[in-house]
Amino acid sequence: MLDAQTLGEVLRALNSRGFSARRSRGARRVFEGPLKLSRGTVPVRLVVEDWEFLDYPRIQLLDRPSFLPELLPHATADGDFCYLRPESLVLDRFNPVGAILLCIAEARDVLDGLVRNPAKQAKDIQDEFLAYWAINQRWTWKLLVGTVDDGASQAPVFRLKRDEQQLRVASTSSDEVRALASSIGYPTVEDSSSYFRILRSTVYPAAPAKNLPATVKELFAYFKTWDPALSNELQVFLEHDKDYLRFKGLMLAIETPAGWLGVSFKFDELVRQGYRRKPAHFKNWLHNAGGRTEITRIVVEDVSPKFVHSRNLMFRDLTDKKITLVGCGAIGGFLAKALSGMGAGRGRRGALMLHDPGTIGPENVGRHYLGMNSWGLPKAEAMADDLRRQFPGIVVESKVGAVSLNQKLLMTDLLIDATGKEAVSEMLNHYRLAANRTVPPFLFVS
Repeated sequence: MLDAQTLGEVLRALNSRGFSARRSRGARRVFEGPLKLSRGTVPVRLVVEDWEFLDYPRIQLLDRPSFLPELLPHATADGDFCYLRPESLVLDRFNPVGAILLCIAEARDVLDGLVRNPAKQAKDIQDEFLAYWAINQRWTWKLLVGTVDDGASQAPVFRLKRDEQQLRVASTSSDEVRALASSIGYPTVEDSSSYFRILRSTVYPAAPAKNLPATVKELFAYFKTWDPALSNELQVFLEHDKDYLRFKGLMLAIETPAGWLGVSFKFDELVRQGYRRKPAHFKNWLHNAGGRTEITRIVVEDVSPKFVHSRNLMFRDLTDKKITLVGCGAIGGFLAKALSGMGAGRGRRGALMLHDPGTIGPENVGRHYLGMNSWGLPKAEAMADDLRRQFPGIVVESKVGAVSLNQKLLMTDLLIDATGKEAVSEMLNHYRLAANRTVPPFLFVS
């Protein structure tokens, strides 16, 4: 809590460091002052809203002195400076003055380190490159990228609509897009005659010497510096592919080790019409007068199953694996969700098979993954339906009834017993040991 004594102590400490109070409201307090670096001073605004210090005070750069790099790591378009990773440091809520001064010192040290060490500056930009891609755009829009077939040179763009809201999704799988739309509540899916040209680079995006590209000419120069092979691929496409001149502009999606980047720019209509059948001439125009054409750097978000199910794993996901789960109760329900999140049910041969004889009742919902909206439904079927909604396109099979001993039960890559019933575990284990052929691994959980 902020009281008068605490506020007075904070004001005195900040005043001694050149900070002065600005207009504030309630517990939100604003101060402005200098961060004194080795090469000069940077004016900043300090905003403290949470006096429990669960959230770090915000620090905004009010000016960019000439000694700061034009493309500054950890700084957003509106000047916010990220000086601490979330939850990397616990601030002392019983010492507000010390907590605030620690944050100021941390911001000063991080900023000074970037100024004095260009190599670190470049590496930090590379590590967080996707976050910088749309900075300083007059307007921007987001593209979702789903599955793009290996080797595909283009992907059609679908428009998902819900009331006044729209999403653009590029994918070579229309079924995946429609399943995604249904899952996230967009009832209308419009096919589009437009497409994104797909380019690929095996090199991490490089930090440009100055600002990110803003024109076609700057884009060409940036690609050449970043990845000559990528640059050459784009130039060959522009010179030989007549198809792209059917459209009023070009949209590019570039797959990189850091993720996807997007770029678009519009064509001069008269020039496009004049060179409809002469892409080499049009490419030359882009390198000359057309080089002044402004580009839009597009924010791209990967929603493909490959990314979704492997993003936070330190090991290979469960795509293309057949997993059989016996028991969809308090343990099995959460386990089924976790398995789906790791890719079970994905791929050409992947499937998640759920077995359970029970139904959801009021005695279950307090500890089950499913809630009252599944009351009275068979657990296996309700879990399968829920997982299909959460992970569009997943293959989930359900069987209501006790697990039966047959050869089909062993046609899986992993069998998990989550019933918590000793009799079932003993039966399955005996069946496994008595099998006259190689059987998959069994996992017993309780």
